[in-house]
Amino acid sequence: MIEKIGAKIKQLCDAKEISPEKLAEMSELDAEDIKLIEEGEVTPSMSVLLRITRALGIRLGTILDGEESSSPVITRKGAEKSTMNVMKGQTSHHKNHEFFALAQDKADRHMEPFIIEIEYLSNNPDIYSHHEGEEFIYVLDGEAEIHYGVSVYKLSEGDSIYFDSLVPHYFSSAQPGTTSKILAITYTPL
Repeated sequence: MIEKIGAKIKQLCDAKEISPEKLAEMSELDAEDIKLIEEGEVTPSMSVLLRITRALGIRLGTILDGEESSSPVITRKGAEKSTMNVMKGQTSHHKNHEFFALAQDKADRHMEPFIIEIEYLSNNPDIYSHHEGEEFIYVLDGEAEIHYGVSVYKLSEGDSIYFDSLVPHYFSSAQPGTTSKILAITYTPL
């Protein structure tokens, strides 16, 4: 999947005649990181992907999608497609989140629904993400922590939170050595 994300970004940039340096400038990212992403060497964080899609004027789903349909899309239990792992920081090699897209084949959608498996991650200012839009999180299994600005919200199975994603935030399971599973729905305006 890493290679697929990078290849799609490169393909979109080539079509729009945007160099990695120009994309870095437009998205306020480092040009070397853009090159590593395009080459499939690095998995970008959700925040980085959103900055890239905003700079390119496209939906996040344009990068994550497979074949699209305008008809309703059903994802059966157990048939979710792992779309990406999100690493701590932009170029780290330590996995914290694994995303499973629930509607990646639906064309022209305005929301991005995911099942996300989250491992424990200790508080670190470098891992906070922020982007335009809103998020809705529902805890399916385990206990999760949502670090939101200077606040920490502990959520148990069945709890939910809805928030403005411009505020720096990140997710973690509540205890070291545990994993939690959440339903996350993000909305990012174009």
